Amino acid sequence: MFKIKSILSTIAILFLILSCNSDESNTLKDNYTNTIVADTSYQKTHENDMATVKPNTIQPDSLQFIPEIDNKLSHNINLAKTVMNLSTDEATKNLAKTISDQLTELHNKLKNIAEAKNINLPTSLSQSMQDAINIVTAKKGKQLDSSYLDWVITDTKAINDWLETEIRRITDEQIKQFATIIIPIIEQHHDAAVALKNKD
Repeated sequence: MFKIKSILSTIAILFLILSCNSDESNTLKDNYTNTIVADTSYQKTHENDMATVKPNTIQPDSLQFIPEIDNKLSHNINLAKTVMNLSTDEATKNLAKTISDQLTELHNKLKNIAEAKNINLPTSLSQSMQDAINIVTAKKGKQLDSSYLDWVITDTKAINDWLETEIRRITDEQIKQFATIIIPIIEQHHDAAVALKNKD
């Protein structure tokens, strides 16, 4: 009788052990499944993130134009702001302020276009542009004013000619339209500088 009870007790213990192992196995299986589901969800989330980053499909001609016009606008804005602080002639300071304000507005529009098209803009002026600023601002009084007016007259003509060539070359319609609206503004700056120069 004792042997029978001992055998039954052993069977019961084995049953409990197998049952616990089965539960543990199911738990591990569930945890593994949950981990796979979580990983899949994470992957899908990041796949959606990647889908929002659109590839840059802009044509090379338009891609080249953006940083070039950015450099030209930034240069004239910086120079105009410097002349506003250094000049003692009210008419020259007013022209510099007008140029700074109008080109800053254009530059902000350019930044929006560049961001929408995933184009990185330069973070600093080219060395040649910085050198040109230094040449003008190294002068004082009337020489500064005269030098700045000469710069505006020469540079606006050069930018205008460049823009007319670029407009025929650019294939991106939004960028072409942006280039087109710059021309009459640049022409106004040119005419105003010529008028001030002729007064002297």
